[in-house]
Amino acid sequence: MTRPVIERALFVTRYHPVPAHTGTLQYSSQLIAIFAALSDRLDVLCQSDPRRDMAADPNGPEFSDNVAFFVQPPAQPSLAERVASPLPHSAITHATADNRGRLGDLLRQRPTCVVLDHIASAWAYQQVAAYKARHPEVRVVYCTHNMERDTRLSLLSASWRRPAWLIGSLVDVLRIDRSDRRLARLADLLTCISSADARRHVARYRPRHTAVVRPTYRGRVRADRTIDADVPKRICIVGSFISSTKKSNLSAFLTEGYELFAAHGVEVMVVGRMDAAHRRDLEAKWPKVTFTGPVARLDEYMDTCRIGVIPEAAGGGFPLKSLDYVFNRLPIFSLARALVDLPLVAGANVEVFPDMGALCRAIVAQIDRTERLDAMQASAFDACADFRSARQPREVMSEALRRAQRNGHGPRVVGPVASRPAAAVGKEAPCTMRP
Repeated sequence: MTRPVIERALFVTRYHPVPAHTGTLQYSSQLIAIFAALSDRLDVLCQSDPRRDMAADPNGPEFSDNVAFFVQPPAQPSLAERVASPLPHSAITHATADNRGRLGDLLRQRPTCVVLDHIASAWAYQQVAAYKARHPEVRVVYCTHNMERDTRLSLLSASWRRPAWLIGSLVDVLRIDRSDRRLARLADLLTCISSADARRHVARYRPRHTAVVRPTYRGRVRADRTIDADVPKRICIVGSFISSTKKSNLSAFLTEGYELFAAHGVEVMVVGRMDAAHRRDLEAKWPKVTFTGPVARLDEYMDTCRIGVIPEAAGGGFPLKSLDYVFNRLPIFSLARALVDLPLVAGANVEVFPDMGALCRAIVAQIDRTERLDAMQASAFDACADFRSARQPREVMSEALRRAQRNGHGPRVVGPVASRPAAAVGKEAPCTMRP
């Protein structure tokens, strides 16, 4: 186990990560586990999620004994509060009196490292910045999940028919950009989920140090599988379809492929959480598609399919569903922009396409080539074996923290894929983390 390099850490995140029904929660859970391994003690500040049942014991067996959760009640800001706030939309919900009060209490415990997880933690900027100003030896880490500005901008082209939504989205883009810039400048270390995100953050925000902390797969691993004619002629899309980005991607895929799939007898299954009203709308518009809603076990549904689809036309980060597909032995058909940092070879153990039309046509053309699909899943499974180990991301984070401690000059990128360096951004104060 990696020797702790932090005496006491404070981790500020959105919601309690158990159960982790979304990619964001899965990645936050992984980051908590990493900082727990690198710290003598880790305090986690979060809210309960009103949209799902939280684990009965917030300090349950999912995390080590040195982790303590401080779970605050959720709140729903008014429309006036949303309009008046300078915070991004995703952060406003967490800017509550309970959260601010508890953050003040936890900062008085004198953590030597403060981690701000996701841009939704932008609400904590002022308190953490003030704490660092009083204690310059403290290290601040900003863990990004996406290049949020680019993700929101990628959705605007489809919103010109909804002026009110377009204006609100443009305002949110400005708030996101401002918050990301402030957090990047405050942080001694900025982490990204992919090398593509790291390049964009370095180019735009010039963080002092950057690390690529890739996700780890922690779900079921299917030891063996054969895809043959007995497997239903079915494709699946798994994920959480709550955000506007995920809704847009799903709608674009079904708009392009629904009639084509129906004409060729290809069943489509969409597996994952979505709002009840949204699900009703989708079922009315595309009645031949199966929408399961949230499920207890993804693998039971993936086992009945021949192809896993990643139709991510908008968004960024790392598509965690790709690891679900790989380790449940489901061959991947994806848009090219959606697959990042996976050791897969297009045309060999994964299929990638430039647009939705090409993706849908290829699914129809290849879904009956079961021998090839079976070879693809076996090859992808072997190629991605390292993603089951938590050791590499933990070592990357540990090394990045040590470099941020030793050298306060200029951005450095640590991780599996290096990025372009950027201009120096001042000098850091000494660090109290152990060498």
